[in-house]
Amino acid sequence: MTEDGYNGFTNFETWLLHTNITNTQERYNSLFDFVRSWKKQYAKEISTKWKPEDIRINLADDLKEYLEFYWVDEYNIYKIDDSWTLRDWNEINFYELADDYFNTEDR
Repeated sequence: MTEDGYNGFTNFETWLLHTNITNTQERYNSLFDFVRSWKKQYAKEISTKWKPEDIRINLADDLKEYLEFYWVDEYNIYKIDDSWTLRDWNEINFYELADDYFNTEDR
């Protein structure tokens, strides 16, 4: 790991979550369906009211909520497929993911 983060992300935890939620076509499509739907739902706010930071904060919050189905409170870990990780959910930079996913053209 370098001072610049991990594989282009803030840290290992952010990279790991991104990798796991985009590594199958089904999950990739589901994630970007969510982002497209989110953009459509908030189109008016995005185009007229929200500054870039507002978009980032709101999408990050909703993205974290969307991804909560991976989180297992009982064990304080998240589970994707049959893999369990003890990486701290709170270390994931959801703002970075929101920026990346928002700024990615529809796929």
